[in-house]
Order: sequence, then C-alpha cells, then structure tokens
Amino acid sequence: MSAYETLKTQLKSTPRTWLITGVAGFIGSNLLETLLNLNQRVVGLDNTSKAGNSRLITDNSKLPTPGAAGYGHQKNIDEALNPKPRTSNPEPRTPNPEPRTPNLEPRTPNPQIIMGNFKELKTWQRAKDLAVFIYKVTNDGIFSKDFGLRDQIRRAAVSIPSNLAEGDELGTNKQAVNFFYTAKGSTAEVQTQAIIAKEIGYIEEEVYKQINGECEAISRMLTRLIEARKK
Repeated sequence: MSAYETLKTQLKSTPRTWLITGVAGFIGSNLLETLLNLNQRVVGLDNTSKAGNSRLITDNSKLPTPGAAGYGHQKNIDEALNPKPRTSNPEPRTPNPEPRTPNLEPRTPNPQIIMGNFKELKTWQRAKDLAVFIYKVTNDGIFSKDFGLRDQIRRAAVSIPSNLAEGDELGTNKQAVNFFYTAKGSTAEVQTQAIIAKEIGYIEEEVYKQINGECEAISRMLTRLIEARKK
C-alpha cells in the first residue's frame, strides 16, 4: 500500500477529517508528514473534548499578553473560573458614643424688643439718670438763676425717658418708634443747651464732657432700639 493510500485510510477513521482528505488529494504526497501531524492534533483535541477539558488552555505561551487583542476576554474567563473571595472590612463602624443633647436652656427674651415694660429698657434707665444729673447741675450757682435756660435743659432732659416710657406702653411698634424718635431729638436738644451753658460759664468743662458723653451714648442706644422695633 502506498503512503498516499495509508494517509487516506487514517484520515477516514476520524469523522471530522473529511475536509483534510479532500485537501490531501490536491496537495499530494509531498506534505504527508505535515498532514499526519495535523491529524494527530485534531484527534488529540477530540479526545480532550470527550473528557470535558477541551476549553482549558494549558500552554501559557499561547495566552494573550496584556495589551494584545483578546486579553480582556481571557481575563474575564479566568476571573469567572477562579473568583476571589471577598474580604470583610476589618474595621467596622462604631456608633457615635456622644449623642447630641437638646438645649434645655430657654431663650431669654431681649428686653429691648419686648414692649410693655419700659423700666427694663437700658436706654430708659440711662436717660433717667441723665435727667437726674441735669437737675442737680442746674440747681446750684449761676445756672439755677437763669430760669429760661435752666427750665429748657431740664424739660429736654426729662423728655428723653418720658417719651421712651410712653412709646413703649402704647402697644404697637409703629407708635413706639415715633416716640423714640422724639426722645432722640430731645437728646440732641440737651447736648445743644449743655454747649451753651459751658460757653457762658454756667458749667465746668468736666461737667459738660459728662453730659455730652451720656447724650451720645443714649442717642446710639435709641438708634439700635428703633431699628429693632422696626423689624
């Protein structure tokens, strides 16, 4: 039997090699050794498939390298066949040991905003003290004999706390603000009359500075009080 006939007999023994048989007819006997090797590989692959291991790749040199085509697909297959166990977090979260405590201290109302209690107003307290001081200053010396200027500065000084009290007791902020503006005007009136009294020699420089300083402080307090009552 010739080599060609021998090859045909071996190839026909495997059902999957019918294509190789046709090709061998055209190529001839010069590639006998190559076709025999190819047949052996096909037979070996067929046997491996029957054993259930035909999809496993054992030759590491044939695996795709990173960056080559098909590498990502092969990597996904390997991860599916050999999944990595998930590790739990070794440091569990601990609850906050210091819970927030509600503020149990009641808010104290601002006496400058609450109406109906004018004696609690710091502005009124300071204006009342200024009026008492003006009466004491104008009750002695030459100033006490100048009835016109004496009575004028006394009335202006008394007007400041009086308008504060009246406005705070009216019941509405709108009415209160109008009286507070009148008290602010009376403060400027006391300052003006104190300047005149100083320049004509009725009061000393130190007394004037004290009166003027109190008037400026009361005026600033009235400004803040008016702004608070307008809101």
